[in-house]
Amino acid sequence: MRLVYWTLFWCLGIVVAASYTFINDSLWLIAAFLLSIVAFLGRSFPRLRVALWLSVAFALGGLRMAAMPNTAPIAQYNGASLTISGVVIDIPDVRDDRVQFRLQAESVLRNDELIPTSGYVLVQAPPFTLVSYGDRIDATGALITPAEFDTFSYADYLARRGVYSIMPNAAVTIVGQTPPSPLLRAIFELRTQAKTAISHALPEPQAALLTGILLGDEGGISPQVRDAFNTTGAAHIIAISGFNMVIVSQLAIAFALHFMPRRAATVFGIIFIALYTLLVGANAAVVRAAIMSSLLALAPLFKRRTYMPASLAFAALLMTLENPTVLWDISFQLSVFAALGIALYAEPLLKAFRHLFNVPMPPAGMRMMVGILEEGLIVSLAAQVFTLPLIVLYFGQLSPYLLLVNVLVIPVQSLLLIGGGLAVIVALFSAPLALPLFWFALVWLSWTIGVVRLFAQLPTASLSITVDPRWVALYFCVLIGIAMANATEPRWLDRFWRWLNRRLTPATLGVGILVPLVLTIGMLNARPDGKLHVWFLNMGHSNGVLIQSPGGAHILVDGGRFPSRLLTALGDRLPFYDHTIELLAITHPDRWDIGALNAVASRYQIGAVLYHGQPNQTPEFLALQNTLAYSDWVEVRQGYHVQMDDGLLIEVLHPAEQPSITDSLNDNVLVLRLRYGEVS
Repeated sequence: MRLVYWTLFWCLGIVVAASYTFINDSLWLIAAFLLSIVAFLGRSFPRLRVALWLSVAFALGGLRMAAMPNTAPIAQYNGASLTISGVVIDIPDVRDDRVQFRLQAESVLRNDELIPTSGYVLVQAPPFTLVSYGDRIDATGALITPAEFDTFSYADYLARRGVYSIMPNAAVTIVGQTPPSPLLRAIFELRTQAKTAISHALPEPQAALLTGILLGDEGGISPQVRDAFNTTGAAHIIAISGFNMVIVSQLAIAFALHFMPRRAATVFGIIFIALYTLLVGANAAVVRAAIMSSLLALAPLFKRRTYMPASLAFAALLMTLENPTVLWDISFQLSVFAALGIALYAEPLLKAFRHLFNVPMPPAGMRMMVGILEEGLIVSLAAQVFTLPLIVLYFGQLSPYLLLVNVLVIPVQSLLLIGGGLAVIVALFSAPLALPLFWFALVWLSWTIGVVRLFAQLPTASLSITVDPRWVALYFCVLIGIAMANATEPRWLDRFWRWLNRRLTPATLGVGILVPLVLTIGMLNARPDGKLHVWFLNMGHSNGVLIQSPGGAHILVDGGRFPSRLLTALGDRLPFYDHTIELLAITHPDRWDIGALNAVASRYQIGAVLYHGQPNQTPEFLALQNTLAYSDWVEVRQGYHVQMDDGLLIEVLHPAEQPSITDSLNDNVLVLRLRYGEVS
């Protein structure tokens, strides 16, 4: 336990140095040096020795924080317009309205003068910018300082990642490439193939959710879906977290145990976690989750009760040594406390669960239920026991349905990870063979999204709560006390579990029956009902209309500029097995109305495109033309019509002639009229 105390005083020194910045690194260095001498001379006094070495840890923590740079050379150009040359150092984050990535600056070009520099810049480029990890680029634009908001400091958030400058709306030119290692290249290619396989096999928003869970890429999740997860307290499912890592490591170890002893299987699981960490991007949060899950995987090999606290302390020491500002990172705090909760409470909760379900049932059924819940619900509840007060403290809101939502969705996450992971692996070799596995995962993805959306729509889905930090500290003291009581295994606790066991009866439902049943019901409900359906999609300030003919054909008119929003709207309305849009109508080449269509064209098979033929040279329109190069483009004028077999008639009312490239976009839009029976 000495390491725990040493780490606590080290972190205390970091906090003090951050609060009293007038104490510079020289003073901290002198203090650490003098205290080290005193501690060495006083080593023969046991009572003083511990206090002195803890003081040394305190001074060293302060020294590390004081030596932390609070700016970068590139930041001196904030407020200027220039061109930065450098290397892309992480996987680009592709979002609806931009692509952003960290650039390691090497030089700046300003007033025709090339000046060497260094530091990281967060580059935000237009959404169709194609850059990759390792690309050597020139980024041109205005360099700005990150903003400070009333309740959140974006500047501090980026500073913890070494970024002190942002270049929004940057014009990016690729000038070369710094090739990554063969291992990294293979992993990045595998990640791209996996993402493509998911997007081609599943509709939205299920595809984006599985991509976020498996690959850590949350860019495709629409704001509405993300808000629903945040509102109900289920956002931890989306992100690559300690929970995901624990499940992945335990599954890898369980697989390896069939071929090797426990110790070797654990090593295999940790190596698997390391490769998985590289696959999902290896950002700071993912690395922390990987370290915590690796410590939990090693725990069974060490029989000492002090292993986990000491190991967590050692991990925290290493992370703060590399970057002391990580102490203020909420994800770091949540990772540490989640791992601590799992270490202290996963086994007692699992024991309680097995007591509750200790009734006659088929052995196979018992193994199935325990296997499903042990690695899902139990682990997640143990983590949430410790992370819930931190979430309330920092975000000031709490969903009264948090536990209920997690009880409903967490048990299926193991099945989701297994089914989705196997589907991706099989899809790398054969997409058709992987489709049943993707549909298996689709059931659990749809269940997760459906439950979250249902509870997010309730009037009291999220309550604003302010909590005193002292209550949070008291809460943790109580939890640790309960864990200590459980470790002693008093008789009254065993009697309590037996009493509770007699009053609860487990109910099981075979997954092999449930999944085909849900898929069958979904297919039956998705069949055409013989009616004309017209949906005016909520695309913000943009336009998007989806039409389903009585026979089940789908027509999309425009689509707005946000891919995740449009893909989610389509995924909510089209059958999960249908990846065809028979007709796409483009009313005018305005990026606000067609910006999202490129993503749709890459996911769905487009039968034909109706367009009035106005030339356009915007990047969005050119990219859409390139993606739809193999679709039939039909230039239409007033009087043109499309007659469907089921009786639906589409008429073109405007324009009468092809608009030129200089004509107004809004004055020459393609106007359509639908006729079905007596309705138009």
